[in-house]
Amino acid sequence: MDLFRRKTAPPPKEAAAKGMFKARATQDLQTVNSKLQAVETEIAVAEAELSKVSLAAVLADDQNAGFEAVSSLNELRTRRELLRHALSAAQLAENERLAGLRSKSDKARERALRQHLGEIKRQVGSIVATHLAYRDAFRKLAAAIDSAAKNLPKSVQGDTPGIETQLTPNNIRMLCEIAAYQASLDARALLRQGATRSPHGPE
Repeated sequence: MDLFRRKTAPPPKEAAAKGMFKARATQDLQTVNSKLQAVETEIAVAEAELSKVSLAAVLADDQNAGFEAVSSLNELRTRRELLRHALSAAQLAENERLAGLRSKSDKARERALRQHLGEIKRQVGSIVATHLAYRDAFRKLAAAIDSAAKNLPKSVQGDTPGIETQLTPNNIRMLCEIAAYQASLDARALLRQGATRSPHGPE
């Protein structure tokens, strides 16, 4: 059994196509763990063999009979100790690799979060600016309508309340809301049909 032998052949093309590549640290950990399990199995077999040889050596009063079995077992135990230390080192390398991946993932999420928060801030600012523009435009509209109502011809005003009674801020606000609602419906229709087609165009 070669403790330090490593397979250097590239992975099959099928594995590459399916994205079955593994990180070097992961491969090392699996290799060491596999070799350690194999040594544990060999040690169990060698210990059983030594028990048999030891019994025969004692009964035959032959101290050299079990020397080879003892030597072989000691070699396997030494190899196991080395593999245990190698496994600890491989596990540490794998843990560091995983920590690095988590760190990269966290940084990527933080960057994405900052981008989204920046976009939210920009859109909130846009909405606030739009509302302020709407407020200012409505004030100008109300002032213009008030001035127009004061300059209506007498024939239109008459003795009976006429069009001038409809030119109040509340009525104008209602008309603006109706227009805004209709514009919203048109915008949704435009999105459904595609940006290059008019909401009232041919089907």
